[in-house]
Amino acid sequence: MSDFATMPLIALPRRRGPSLMRRSWQQGYIYQKNNPRKWDENAPAYLQYWRDIPGQERQRETAPLGICRTRTVATRRAAEQLECLGINSTQQLSEAISNASFQMQAERWLKSLANRKRNPLEQTTIDTRRYALNKWICPFFAGRPLADINNRAMKELVEDMVPKLSPATIRDYTGIVQDVVASAINEDGE
Repeated sequence: MSDFATMPLIALPRRRGPSLMRRSWQQGYIYQKNNPRKWDENAPAYLQYWRDIPGQERQRETAPLGICRTRTVATRRAAEQLECLGINSTQQLSEAISNASFQMQAERWLKSLANRKRNPLEQTTIDTRRYALNKWICPFFAGRPLADINNRAMKELVEDMVPKLSPATIRDYTGIVQDVVASAINEDGE
């Protein structure tokens, strides 16, 4: 009995569930109101999906599918609806990303740091990165779209910070800029 008490606990690997980051396209959520478990062939079906709006956060929207005899028919109709709306098109997603300003993407990035489930950052780290963005980075890139942040823009930022900050701080702040730009990804994960 004492052998079990002294044995170290073994951590089981965490199950990897569905993730929006790994999704290449969305098929939406099909449901019927007031009927969560069993499909009713006489009740109307609805499609719930995410819409990317340039310059804003993603919004959940609902579209009616009409009366569908089975869930399979509703799934097919939902796929047609999503195609007509252009939800899964790469052009719409790239427009949503390209119209975003650096400051908007930085805010999204900070929110994702605070809400992530794997390896969450401590609040002090998030506050430090927010300070760097508010004090040095966002005022320098004010009004620039995210697509315009490239090596030339980074060199200009570094030249602006060299007389005022230490090399280690400059390295950390340029890493923050790289992380913000890398956090804007399209359907292909690029």
